[in-house]
Amino acid sequence: MQEILSKMSNGIVKKTVSIGFLLFGLTMFTHALAMNLDPTGAVSSVNVPAPPRVKILAQIPLRGLSPTRMYTQWEYGRTYLYIEQGDKQLTSIDITRKQILRVVDHHPEQPIAPQLESADGGSIEMFRQPGVRAGVDNVRDRGKLSILQPDDPRDAQLLRFFGYNASNLADRDRRLIFFASPTRLLIVEDERWYGVDYTVN
Repeated sequence: MQEILSKMSNGIVKKTVSIGFLLFGLTMFTHALAMNLDPTGAVSSVNVPAPPRVKILAQIPLRGLSPTRMYTQWEYGRTYLYIEQGDKQLTSIDITRKQILRVVDHHPEQPIAPQLESADGGSIEMFRQPGVRAGVDNVRDRGKLSILQPDDPRDAQLLRFFGYNASNLADRDRRLIFFASPTRLLIVEDERWYGVDYTVN
């Protein structure tokens, strides 16, 4: 009888230890998933909450060198994100529909504003929409609105959560932020309001 009880208690101990290891493994796996939300592979601190009204739309794997430039273009009714990695590598992503993002084999065209000759021999820009239009760029002719600013409290929240090491590009009109590292592109939708508050004196 004692031998049977001893075998039963040993079996219970083994099952308890196995369940403990399983729970520990699940905890570590969940923690690893949380860490991988960041495009660089690690969130700066797991205690930093995600900003409200900010959500991850998609993650796309990248290969190659660190991104050196990101920019968007509107081309004949479609919107593309281009990621330059070094001098020769270019990744093109169709971002026309935010929910359906596709890596495509497409090269950017040169945006040219249509011009019309005026009566005095000069030229004026036509108001008709050109076929190819430049969007936002985080390197050339960049403005404060095309990249996240650490001194802006809302941008600082995003940088703390997603990491300071990834390249970023902010398309404020479409409420999209792109974070790119050598291994992945993270597309984030920021639904917070960035307009001017006219009620402040």
